[in-house]
Amino acid sequence: MMRYAIALLTALALSTACMAQVLNAVADRRRAPEPAEPRETRLSARPAAEPIPTLKYQLLPTFLEKTPTDAAQTYYQVLTGLTLDDAEKKQIGAWMDLPLKDLPRKNVHELLDKHEYWLRQLDRAARCERCDWRYPLREEGYSMLLPELSKLRDLSKLLFVRARLRIAEGDVEGAVQALQSGLAMGRHVAEAPVLISALVGSGTAGKMLQQVEQLIQEPNSPNLYWALTALPRPMVDMRKPIEVEMGFAEMQWPFLAGVARGGRIDPAQWQKMLNEVPGHGAAQGAVAIMMIRHYAKGKQFLIAQGRKPDEVEKMPVREVVSIYAVHTYQRLRDDLFKWHYVPYWQAQRGFEQAETALRKDKQSMEAWPLVTLLPALGRVRFQEARLDRHIAALRCIEAVRLYAAAHDGKPPAKLEDIKAVPIPVNPVTGKPFGYKVDGQTVTLDAPALEGMSPSDSGRYILTLTK
Repeated sequence: MMRYAIALLTALALSTACMAQVLNAVADRRRAPEPAEPRETRLSARPAAEPIPTLKYQLLPTFLEKTPTDAAQTYYQVLTGLTLDDAEKKQIGAWMDLPLKDLPRKNVHELLDKHEYWLRQLDRAARCERCDWRYPLREEGYSMLLPELSKLRDLSKLLFVRARLRIAEGDVEGAVQALQSGLAMGRHVAEAPVLISALVGSGTAGKMLQQVEQLIQEPNSPNLYWALTALPRPMVDMRKPIEVEMGFAEMQWPFLAGVARGGRIDPAQWQKMLNEVPGHGAAQGAVAIMMIRHYAKGKQFLIAQGRKPDEVEKMPVREVVSIYAVHTYQRLRDDLFKWHYVPYWQAQRGFEQAETALRKDKQSMEAWPLVTLLPALGRVRFQEARLDRHIAALRCIEAVRLYAAAHDGKPPAKLEDIKAVPIPVNPVTGKPFGYKVDGQTVTLDAPALEGMSPSDSGRYILTLTK
């Protein structure tokens, strides 16, 4: 079974306490040489005016289409009833990457028809008003298992292929309905109050947006500016899972919360915690090093916090150092998590500084071992902003198609020339997208912030056709 943390990157079975270690590995790993240019997305599409009525197409189910029920129960039924064998998974993976013109429609139809009942159930789940996965966070904490995430990813790929088939067949209405189910499922997965679910849900939504790009390029594609604009912002809200992650240590070991209020630590409680933090239970040498390094500093800290010197002198060495470690952890944790509450372009530098402080602490061991549980939150938050940037970029593309439909098929010289609809800014930088024109081809630059990897930036090249 797959545990909570590791689904971020793979379907390997690891403990939930690996979440922070995996996320930190994402941030700290030695990367292969990065491309010198942003990732490019090339599109070829016709000018298109607004549909009539304007909101004829929606990329998420509307209120009237939803039922006042809980989607999780239906998703669990599908997870139990629908099984894709290895051959089907391999087929689906191949179909995801094929050009639409090469999609073997007959074979795709056969696979979808085989699982038609369960696809209908997924459509029904996507049209529920709420989704409560009922994860036993408080009861199980870091030991919680999430075996369903891997299978949910498989189901999202099935929805992805169904959307591709409908686009390839020119079925705009069917394609929009398929995209609704996929995007709604991504948001539902992300509603679970754990970061890994939010990241899986964000990935699902991002894949579906790639099919929106395909739909835009179809000869009979409607203009989807307002359909994209109607999507929630953020598309996947990570506030709840981030706040849960912030309190996970205290949830797992409640005595930690009392330390912040001036409480004492029972050495047995601290040892129990050490035994439960993966990779640290048997690290007695590290414990000894920590005691030697930080006892004097710990005493000074406790006295500065208002404890009486003679009381501190009588406290066991392990308790002094442990209390100091908890306070240090809570300070470093808050210095990291506070940046979630401001827009990404304002937060990115703060995340970098906080994560630098975390790396230094891992060397000094002042907050050991709790500091090892903190995630590389800046990268997590970037995923939220990048998904919103994808939507904003597609809005700009559709605004260009809208302008061209009213100006003899010609694109605007500047984005500012578009007056019919608002032009969004880049949610990653808080600044306008870059834009240039070369004949019937426009280039939309979606940069990341200064100092980030080129692969964190994007570029959309749209050629307007007749």
